[in-house]
Amino acid sequence: LSKFKRVGIEISIESMGPQNAYVRQGTDTDKVLKNIELYKSWCNDSNITIAIRTAPGLLSIGGYTDLLRYSLQNKFIVKSNMVSNPQYLDVVVLPPHIKAQYLPAFDQLLDELATVNTAADYNASDPNNVLQVIKEQVTQCRTALLTPQPSDADQQLDQLVQQCKKWDQVYKLN
Repeated sequence: LSKFKRVGIEISIESMGPQNAYVRQGTDTDKVLKNIELYKSWCNDSNITIAIRTAPGLLSIGGYTDLLRYSLQNKFIVKSNMVSNPQYLDVVVLPPHIKAQYLPAFDQLLDELATVNTAADYNASDPNNVLQVIKEQVTQCRTALLTPQPSDADQQLDQLVQQCKKWDQVYKLN
């Protein structure tokens, strides 16, 4: 691998816990984490790096700070797109009392990253900018958690339940 100018290993994972296997059905989370450790052994923090690809949404936002901390500890870039479609998976649809449960973990992580400057331009793919990238992730998630529910949130949540029930039958999950 080191003969290439730059190799970025990209891994898709939503959380460190069991919800990862639910959100990314068919995934063996323990195996993904073991593979990340294997890939990490190949990295040299310059031209061979790991990027964590995520799509934070309603089903994974509760454990997302654990994944962000893991990425911080390992100096992994995080490249994400917040889920907005289907709308019933958008974080903003969550009931206020659930958002309030998740918010303190994001607030704490944001406090820990308070001195990190995200105002200046930076290359979000550069492993030297992990702190900025993760602070932006935290800010983006906090914004979603602080956004009021849409007027049709109850219908969206009903759709979510129906969709989950459908897939639970297919994959023998609950």
